[in-house]
Amino acid sequence: MNYLPFAVAPTIVRANQKDTYFETLLNKKLTNLLSECSSSMAQQRPLQTYKEEIKSISTFLYLALTTLAGSKTLGEEYVDLVYVNKTGRRIAKWKSKVGFVLSFTIVPYLIKKLIKILKKNMGNDNCTITRTDHWSTKLKKIILNVSSFNLLDLANLHLALFYFFGEYYQFGKRLFGLRYALGHDSSREPNGQLQQQQKKRGYEFLGLLIIFQIFFKNAHNLKQLWITLRANTSIETPTDTNRENKQNKNNNLVYGLADNRKSNSAIESDHSNAIELSDPNVLPYIPEHSRNCMLCLCEMTDPTCASCGHVFCWGCILDWCKERQECPLCRASVKQASLLPLR
Repeated sequence: MNYLPFAVAPTIVRANQKDTYFETLLNKKLTNLLSECSSSMAQQRPLQTYKEEIKSISTFLYLALTTLAGSKTLGEEYVDLVYVNKTGRRIAKWKSKVGFVLSFTIVPYLIKKLIKILKKNMGNDNCTITRTDHWSTKLKKIILNVSSFNLLDLANLHLALFYFFGEYYQFGKRLFGLRYALGHDSSREPNGQLQQQQKKRGYEFLGLLIIFQIFFKNAHNLKQLWITLRANTSIETPTDTNRENKQNKNNNLVYGLADNRKSNSAIESDHSNAIELSDPNVLPYIPEHSRNCMLCLCEMTDPTCASCGHVFCWGCILDWCKERQECPLCRASVKQASLLPLR
């Protein structure tokens, strides 16, 4: 029995680029529609507050109207791809497609929300994992130590694996065993297989660059993790303590945020200096609909103004500027040195 050949990385990437274009177009159409509907409301919150929800809904609608309806997406139709199981001998089952769609659209949104809720509830609690902690406490601290940038690094690592092997473009497809196969015989195309192999070698080099980028980006974090693991299994050396205290001092030059290893009285004293916009009496000149940070979607803590005029939490915009030197709203150039804390 003849089976359809598996699709290679260049073909899958081309299909994904096409799908991304139409998902973005649908997101814009949905945003404009909601903006028109909310324009008649007397007290409307900024639509930018719900950008993550709108993006998840638009992506789900696109996949629901194509993949879940038993049809191909526009990208899959463009390069003639079909879903098969991981062995390539059967057409993919509908329940596997449902699992992929949910894991690709709903699950990432819920994970981000869970992290934000836990961070808000834990506040300034010590997030250092010790051997005396209960397993549930350890789990909470692990989740609190995860940020959106860590999740982005994991996604990029999975993308690098795809560039090497050309099997699963998204993690949800790997989880539910969905692979792409060509809907036609590529061997009949002139020089088709040779061109695909040459392009594949180019993608393997790209995957290698992604791995190097992730390694050098997180080299410092890996070093700190190794120091923390050693501290949990042995007596902490004075050198490590001095180095960590110096780093915490540098991170807290602006607001003097609480150090996790300080005494409870010192933590309460430092925490009292933090500016919480959840209190309406704090910085009352900031209107109610502008007191939420557009990055964490919560009331701002230590509000900080960027050079473009947009205001965010100090920790949120600082983490953002470490990755991208631009405003997350208007894309204007923003440097860490130009951030202005509001008092």
